[in-house]
Amino acid sequence: MGNNMHKMTLHLLILTALVLAAGGCIGNEGSVTNTSSGNNESMLTVTSLRDINRALEDGPVLVEIGYDGCPACRAQKPIMEEIAAEYKGRASVMYIDTKKVGVLGFSVSYVPDSFVITGIEDQQYVYMRSDGQATTNREEARFIGLTRKAVLTQTLDYGLTERSGTSP
Repeated sequence: MGNNMHKMTLHLLILTALVLAAGGCIGNEGSVTNTSSGNNESMLTVTSLRDINRALEDGPVLVEIGYDGCPACRAQKPIMEEIAAEYKGRASVMYIDTKKVGVLGFSVSYVPDSFVITGIEDQQYVYMRSDGQATTNREEARFIGLTRKAVLTQTLDYGLTERSGTSP
């Protein structure tokens, strides 16, 4: 029975490692880096919160937190670059590389970690939830792991609608 328990434990550990590799990466250190592949310079690299704050002056900001060594972050990168190109002039798409600049005060335990910021109220970021409701609680508005483009663009569209003052 002891041998079976060791085998089961080993299988569970292998399964856990596969899930983490496929779905995202655990990370508690962060830094911001530029993820542009060279053919699309629309996605911006964040080096400080001032970068996000400046971008918010022009419209909502879609932020991804991750790092280049994370498989799910690498898979998310072309999606974010497509969104950056499609929303150029209407919204900003930004990347925080946790290995270069840290997490800049955001609480992060798993990457990629993405969210839409629509503004600042009472010195707090206002985030857009996937249901179109605004909140100052990032936990309610974040997307953990590899996230489909349609989910991100719908949330960004809600952010654009909120910024323009029209109803969805």
